[in-house]
Amino acid sequence: FLAMLHPSEMLNLQRRDLVFPADSFGHVRALYVHLRNPKTSRFARRQHSRIDDPFAVFVVEQVFRSQPMDTFLYPASLHAFRKQWNAVMNQLAIPCRAALRGATPGVLRGSGATHFYQQTENLQLLAWRGRWARTTTLEYYLQEVAAQMVLADLREKDRQRNFILDAACRAILLHLCSEAPLRGSK
Repeated sequence: FLAMLHPSEMLNLQRRDLVFPADSFGHVRALYVHLRNPKTSRFARRQHSRIDDPFAVFVVEQVFRSQPMDTFLYPASLHAFRKQWNAVMNQLAIPCRAALRGATPGVLRGSGATHFYQQTENLQLLAWRGRWARTTTLEYYLQEVAAQMVLADLREKDRQRNFILDAACRAILLHLCSEAPLRGSK
C-alpha cells in the first residue's frame, strides 16, 4: 500500500530487498524497497519504492530486520495470498471480487497512490514514487480508486466494525512488535 507495489512485485520480495534507515547510518529515515523484477521494467530495469511513514518503517523493521537475507517476506504462493486476502475481506464484510467492484489485491497500488495524493497533492512526486512514466496513467488510478468508495457502501454495522478495527490497529501492531523478540528467542 505505502510502497505502491503491484501484487506480483510484493510477493517476490526477500529480506535483502529492504534497505532500512540504519543501513544508511540513519542519515535517511525512509525504508527503501528494491524491486528486482519490476512490472514496469520496460521503463527502468532497476527500480525501488520508498516508505516514509515512521510507524510503518518501525513495524517492518521489527518483523524483518533480523531475518536472513534470503527470507521471503511472504513465504507462500500467490494462490495462498489471494485465499488469505479473501478470508480477511470476507471477515470485514468487504467485497473482494472484481465483478462486484470489490477490493482485490490490485487495489493496494491505486489506494496507496490515492492516499499519497490526499496527503501531498503533489502529482509529480507521486508519479516518481509510484513509478508511473505517464501522468495520465496515474490520473486514471486516482480516479478509479477514489470512485469505488467500498467502505461507504458497507452496511452500517460492518462500517462500525471496520472503524473499530482501524482505531485499534496501531495498538495491536505495537503489541505484536513488542512480543516479536520473545517468540524468536524460544
